[in-house]
Amino acid sequence: RHPGVRHPGAGGREAGATPTTAPAAPAARLRAALRGLWVAFTGALGVAFGLALVSVVPVLQLATLGWLLEVEGRLGRGDAWRSAFPGLHAAGRVGAALVAVAVTALPWLVVEHAARDAALLDAGSDLARRLDLAAALVGWATLAHGLGALARGARLRDFACPWAVLSAAAWALRGGPRALPGQLRAAWTALAPGHYVGLGARGLVAGFLWLLPAAALTAGVERRPELIVLGVPLLVLTLPWVVVAQAQLAATGRFRDAFDLRALRALRRRAPLAFAVATAVALGLALPLYLLEVEPLPRDARWLPAIPMLVAAVPGRALAGWARLRGAREGRAHWTLRVLGSALVLSAAAAYAFVLFFAQLFTWNGPRALFAQHALLLPVTFP
Repeated sequence: RHPGVRHPGAGGREAGATPTTAPAAPAARLRAALRGLWVAFTGALGVAFGLALVSVVPVLQLATLGWLLEVEGRLGRGDAWRSAFPGLHAAGRVGAALVAVAVTALPWLVVEHAARDAALLDAGSDLARRLDLAAALVGWATLAHGLGALARGARLRDFACPWAVLSAAAWALRGGPRALPGQLRAAWTALAPGHYVGLGARGLVAGFLWLLPAAALTAGVERRPELIVLGVPLLVLTLPWVVVAQAQLAATGRFRDAFDLRALRALRRRAPLAFAVATAVALGLALPLYLLEVEPLPRDARWLPAIPMLVAAVPGRALAGWARLRGAREGRAHWTLRVLGSALVLSAAAAYAFVLFFAQLFTWNGPRALFAQHALLLPVTFP
């Protein structure tokens, strides 16, 4: 071969040849990004919905805090962000099913709304009776279609299948209802509720013990106003320690580590800015949620505020785990960074303590709001 001539087989490309795979690369990356966003969205929706339902069960509601601490502990031990959220992929099926059920129920909601309007405007008329019958038929058809889609696998294409109801009938004839209890028991075992309840109980007790002196002094201001000079400053100083203590407990799994002052102080000194950001995010995202406690909700609707409370708690918990990982390194941060971190964390804690102090005056929980802080303890409302 002549040294000045390029040949296709010699590692080059013929002149004028156009690549065939390059244009497909951006489209593939776009599809992968959209698929990842969809998985993250449906997984977060499924986890939030499931934990919100669990939050109304007196003992199982500890699993809500346990799941948040599990996320915090995995990141604090150095796990990847992709694997730090337990059950996210499995909950994605639940979240996708919830989205699909909401979309397929839209026709029934429209007809039902029209039937109610007709009953209010002209009760007993032919139009009102026809719309009421149509709402019932569409409702039963929607229910049958949803059950069929769930029997087919609860994927999005299953809800778009027009003959999904036949799958529900076939599933019932094959003995699906008899196998359902065993499948539910296996799913319950895979969820490991005992682990999350136990971890949540340890985190709740540790946080409560840290907050008890400051909360008790602040709650007593109504009877003895002079306690404000002790309770509020002590609360401001305690809040950053609770964030570090729960991050350490979540990472190690040992209850006593939440009260090892030397180790906690070393974590804060090694990563002052990281813990300051985590504390500011955790406390800042919790402030607007106190508006949900201005008026009491019906008992059967108290799981609804748990959804925004859980969503608001995840960023702070994740950042606290990341800060714990940075604080576990050797060495010590420069004194300027420690001063800046202390100023930021005390400012965030002071703003949170200010709002929390007045929250006992306008929320229906009253002084109990100081002992049931959803930013650091259970992310649920209490009766």
